Formats: sequence, C-alpha cells, structure tokens
Amino acid sequence: MNRLLDSSYSSINEKTTTLEFYKMMKFIISAIHDGHLYCSPPPDVKKYYEDTALFCPIKMQFIQNQAFAVWSPGNVLIPGTQIISINGVPVNTIKKQLFRYMVSDGYNETRKYYIINRNFRFYYYLVFGEKPAFEFTYRTETGLIEKRELKSLKNDQIPVDPDTIGPNKLLTLKYLNGIAILTVRTFDNSVLAESKENFTTFLKSAFEEMQQKNCKHLIIDLRDNGGGKDNYASLLFSYIAEKPFRFIDRLVVATKNLPYEELKSSVSSFNNLNPSMMDSIGPNRYYLKEYAHPGLGIYYPAQNNFKGKLLVIMNGMTFSSAAEFCTLVKASNRGQFIGEETGGAYGGNTSGAMFNIILPHSKMNISYGAIRYELHTGIKGHKARGVMPDYPSETFTWKTGNRDENLELALKLASGR
Repeated sequence: MNRLLDSSYSSINEKTTTLEFYKMMKFIISAIHDGHLYCSPPPDVKKYYEDTALFCPIKMQFIQNQAFAVWSPGNVLIPGTQIISINGVPVNTIKKQLFRYMVSDGYNETRKYYIINRNFRFYYYLVFGEKPAFEFTYRTETGLIEKRELKSLKNDQIPVDPDTIGPNKLLTLKYLNGIAILTVRTFDNSVLAESKENFTTFLKSAFEEMQQKNCKHLIIDLRDNGGGKDNYASLLFSYIAEKPFRFIDRLVVATKNLPYEELKSSVSSFNNLNPSMMDSIGPNRYYLKEYAHPGLGIYYPAQNNFKGKLLVIMNGMTFSSAAEFCTLVKASNRGQFIGEETGGAYGGNTSGAMFNIILPHSKMNISYGAIRYELHTGIKGHKARGVMPDYPSETFTWKTGNRDENLELALKLASGR
C-alpha cells in the first residue's frame, strides 16, 4: 500500500485532470479489497459523463472469460453473439483491466461481474478513454469470425437495464407445491420504510403462517440483497436456528471519534454506541464491549421457528449483512446454497459507522466503514472470499429468458428430486 500510495502521489502534477485523479483513486480503493469503500465521480466528471461523453454502443454480459452481446442499436449484433475483441483487445484482457478499478470484499469477483455487466460503458470509458467508434470482432451463429464497426453513443441513447428497476415488494412469501419461498431483497430499513414494509412484522407473520401450514421445506431467496441492518440478519436466522448461536466474535475500531448520532439504537443495530463502550488494546485500536451491539451476545431461536429443510439462493450482489446471514447458515451447517459466491466476505467486513469525506478540490466523495466485523464463522477457510454455493449457477441469462433456473433447481432439491 505504501508503494501504491507513494507512486500515485508522485504522479500528480499541474496537468493532472479531475478524471485522471478520479481514475487513480478508483484504482487505489480497489486495491484495498473492501467492498464498502465508495468513491463517487467528481461533479464535473459526472456532468460530462451524463451530457457529453461518448460510450461503447453495445451492452454485454461477461461470463468468466467470455462476453456476449445483450443489446446493440437495431440489434445489429444478435443478443447472445459472442464478442471476441473490442478495438483489437481481447475481451478477457479488457475484463481484467476493468476489474482493477472495482471494489469488492477480499478476492471476490462475482460482485465485480455484476458491476461490469451493469456499468461496462462507464468503466471502459474510465480506463480506456473516449472513442468515436468501436470495432467489434465477434463469432456468428454459424461459427464464422467477423468484424463490425459501430459509432459511439451518448449515455441517454443507451436503454436502462430492466433489472435496475426494483420489484414492487421487497419482502414476499409464496408457496409452490407446498414449498415456501421467502424472498428478502433488502435489510435496509430506510428502503423498507419507503415501500411501507416492516421487516420484524413480516417475519413474524411469515413464520407463523409456515407453521400453521406445517411447511417442511423453505427456500430463502437473497439475490440482489445488498444488506442493511445487522440485526435483521440475526433476526432472520433466529427463525431457522436449531439452537442458541453467536453472530459476531469481535467489533474493532481504530478511533473513538465516531459519528455517534448515527449509532443510536433507533437508527442502527448498535445500543446507543458511545466512547465508554470501548476497550483500548493498543494505539488506535479498540474493541467494542459486549453490550455495545446485540450481535456480540448469544441469540436464541425465535418462537415459531422453522425446523425443516432449508435452501438459500444467493448471488454476487448478496452483500454486507445479507452475506452475514449466509455466514450464519454456513457456520451452523443449517442449509445448502444455490447460485453464486456471495459478494460479501465470509469472515466479515468493515462497515457499521460510515464516514464521508468530500475532497476539497475535486469535490469527490469517498465513503468508508469504520468498524471491523469479525463474524463467528465456526469453521476455518474461505479467507478473503464469500460463502460458496453447493450448487453453482452455470447458465447464460440471455438463453434462459424469463426462466429462473436457480429457483427451479431449489424446488427440485426441496422436493427430493
């Protein structure tokens, strides 16, 4: 990190543009391997991006070392067409370069695939610069290798992804063939409040209903759940726990200068955090005492908790406290996982109290977590990676259309097929 910071600092001079500085900061932040780090575009970069900049004119889906067209003007490249190179650079080389500017927990890459698939044009523009046109080398349906040049497009000429438009309900319970499917799209209380949904009330009602129906199989769908309150992860797990459990082993901070107003029990998972709740264990290093956060204590199974077979569907956007829930399931060997490695790390993260710094000249916003969560993992392994699926996803979404193959597989496993 010292070499990276020193070399970056020494490269700054009077000719360094705001965009170049932003690119440098994105590279540095990515190198820290912390998925909760955020670096927003400076206002002038954002305005140019939205109003003037020219971008790659097709949308693609990257799958491992390959890329496939999803949308192009007039469908000149049929959805599903394999893209081999862009402007003479192999797509795998492009992917590796862009990944170096994206944040994720540890060495996880599943989250980066979602970022690149949803924001390819921006990251290509950031790393490779603006281009008036793009030459695509691609493989036709008959296997021939051909080339095609397309002019660049402005941001508003490229359609919005349908999957960026959220569902009407964030918390749902339904049944298929007697199997309960509990979908939880967020643990974020402010987002739930906007949709007028109450997490605690919903869970209580859902598990009471499952017990009344004598439900024996449960699928919990946590795909695209970016997290939120830690207490919601432990509360959900209490409804499937088979015995008392621990959630967090240690919470560590590097300063007592925290935004305590944001850490009141009314707005966070903390018990009105204050400096007296910290034990100093060395210079700039403190442990939070057990009564600072309920997750440091012991939890007990909830009333009407589910005791049957459990399956969890997850993906690269299952992050933060949603990934913490997956850690609880994995550590207790409570269920099986379908889909992709979680975007959040198995051992914990750095979040809790979030700091925002506005850099004075570029006006760039940098946000970072101040509290390190060391989860009760129960088993060793998964260092700097997420929770791994027992049944990994292997399909191309452009081939499956509206089918949900992960859910289909979960239903088959739940029914013993």
